[in-house]
Amino acid sequence: MNAKSIYAGDASSIYATNTMFPKDIALQDDLKFDVAAPAGWEYAPGDTIIGHLMRKSPLVTPECTVSVWLAGRVRTKIWRDKDSRYGPDVYGDHWNLFHGAQDVVHDGPLHHLENSDEPLSWPIAVQIPTLPSPSVGKGHIDATSFTSLEKPSPSLPGTFTAHGSDFPNRSEGVVEYAINARLNYIHRGARRVFYTTLLITLRHPLDSGARLGETKECHIYHPLKIQSQRLLPGMEDVELSLGQKTRKLFHSTKVPEFWYEITMGMPTAIQLNSSEPFPLVFTFLPRDDKTSGSIKNHPQKIHIKWVNLRLHCTTAVMAASNLRENYAQTDQQIYEVNLHLQKVFDELGTSLVISSTGKGNEPINLGNMFQLNLRSDGLYTAGKRLVRWPSINSIYPDFTAYGIKHTHSLEPSVSLSIAGEEKTVKFKPQNLQIIGAA
Repeated sequence: MNAKSIYAGDASSIYATNTMFPKDIALQDDLKFDVAAPAGWEYAPGDTIIGHLMRKSPLVTPECTVSVWLAGRVRTKIWRDKDSRYGPDVYGDHWNLFHGAQDVVHDGPLHHLENSDEPLSWPIAVQIPTLPSPSVGKGHIDATSFTSLEKPSPSLPGTFTAHGSDFPNRSEGVVEYAINARLNYIHRGARRVFYTTLLITLRHPLDSGARLGETKECHIYHPLKIQSQRLLPGMEDVELSLGQKTRKLFHSTKVPEFWYEITMGMPTAIQLNSSEPFPLVFTFLPRDDKTSGSIKNHPQKIHIKWVNLRLHCTTAVMAASNLRENYAQTDQQIYEVNLHLQKVFDELGTSLVISSTGKGNEPINLGNMFQLNLRSDGLYTAGKRLVRWPSINSIYPDFTAYGIKHTHSLEPSVSLSIAGEEKTVKFKPQNLQIIGAA
C-alpha cells in the first residue's frame, strides 16, 4: 500500500507532533509505508496496524531518527459569503483525537548505498486506541460541540466525509485517521526531514442500544378516495361511455366511491451489511364507513404497482466563531439517496395484487418478501445490488462526534391502481437510525 508523495524540503521550519497530519510528504523512494492489510481494509479500535516503513533512496548519515505515530482528528469548515471583494468568511475547527508519545523505530547512524539490492526497512506495529484522548476537548468550549466536553466519549468515531454547498455558502465535516512517519537526519552538516503518511479507514462503532427489527407505522392520516363506475361488480374492465366519464369528471353522487387508508410499517433502525432483512410492512385499510353502499360488500383488487424509498442524510457541522467567544457557526447539509426499490417491481414485470377485504388483505412485509438489506453503497435484494449505476454517495452510520452530527430519515412512496385509477402516495420522512456493520 503506497503513501502520498512530495519532497518535504528543509527541516528548519517543520515541527511534527503525533497530533498532526504532515502537509509535505516524501517521494515514494524516500519514505513509504507497506502495511499488511489489503487495500480498502477497515480497522477497528484496538486493532494493531502492522507492516514496514521503507526507504529505497541511498542515505549515509552519522545521525538519524525514524519515528512513527498515529493521528486522528475531527475537522469542520464553514464558508460564509458576505458579498465582499475580500471573499467569504471562513470558520474552521479541528479536534485531535490522540495525544501520546511517538514510536521511535530507529535512532543512530545509517549506511545505505546507491544501487543497494534491498531497501531500508523498519518493522512497525501501531495500536489503535479504543477511546479518544481525555484531553481531546482542550482548547474547545461546549458551545462548539454537539457532545458534552465534561463527559468522556464512549467510542472513537468512524471515518467520515461530507461536503455540502448551498451557494454561495458551503461546509465540510471530516473524520480521518492516518499513520505518519518522520525521517530526521544530518546531511552535510544540515538537518533534513522527510515525512510520509498513510490514511486508514476506521469502522464505525456498534450501537448496542439500537432496536433492530422494530417498526414504526407511517400513516396517511387523511382517507384516500377512488371514484369510478368500474368499482361496481362486473364493471372492472368495461370501457366507460361519454356520459359515464362526464358524471365521473364532475363527481356525481351516482358514481360510487371507495375510501381507504394505507400505512407503512417503517424500520426504526437498520444495521449496515446485516444478513437479516429489515422490515417494511405495507397495510391496506378499507373505510367501509365512507364507501358507497352499492360496493361496500364487493371486494376490490388493489394493484401495488411499485414502492420506493428515499434516504435523507443530514450532516450538521459546527465551527468556532473567529471573533465571538462562546459562539459557534453552524451549517446543515442534506442530501437524498434514491434507494431504487421500484426496480424490484420493474423486474417482476407485474403488480402485486391484494384484495381490499378478506384473506387477501393481510399486511405485506416487503422487507422479507424481497430480502432487503442496506449497505454503504445502496440497497440490496437477496444479496444483489439494485442499481449499479449511477453510483451514490456513501451511506454512513448515525453518529455524533464533537463538531459533527450525522442522522437519517426514510421516506417511502407507493403507487396503487384500483379499478383502473392510479394513485401515487408519498409519506412523510420518518426518523431512522443507521448503525455500523458488525
